[in-house]
Amino acid sequence: MAAYLASAFSVDIQTTELADPDRVTWIAEDAGKAAVGYVMLRRGTRSDGVTSARPAEVQRVYVDPAWQGQRVGHSLIEACVDQATAWHCDALWLGVWIENARAIAFYKRLGFREVGSQTFCIGTDVQHDLVMSRTLS
Repeated sequence: MAAYLASAFSVDIQTTELADPDRVTWIAEDAGKAAVGYVMLRRGTRSDGVTSARPAEVQRVYVDPAWQGQRVGHSLIEACVDQATAWHCDALWLGVWIENARAIAFYKRLGFREVGSQTFCIGTDVQHDLVMSRTLS
């Protein structure tokens, strides 16, 4: 986990990602301005099963466990839908760990369906993700 965090979340990588015109990041805050979640959307990527012509990927979405079930995740995903629509994307997709039943159920409630699978490595640990997609109108 430490190796993954160092490789994916270094200051240089975060600076590059935040400056990328094909990515947008939102941070959800509580009333005291403390971060309680965030999401990163990236256009133009795809994975197995994503067949749309102009997809956008929910690349990262995290909500503090104390805030789960309080519509923070819903609001973050809706921001992604709005931005992807503004980019004229025709689908929104994401990868979710196959063992995360709560997240899978959440995404299904928001209109995502299973379309494929992919692997995700955390150090030497190979994780298996479902690829889920939602058509945008």
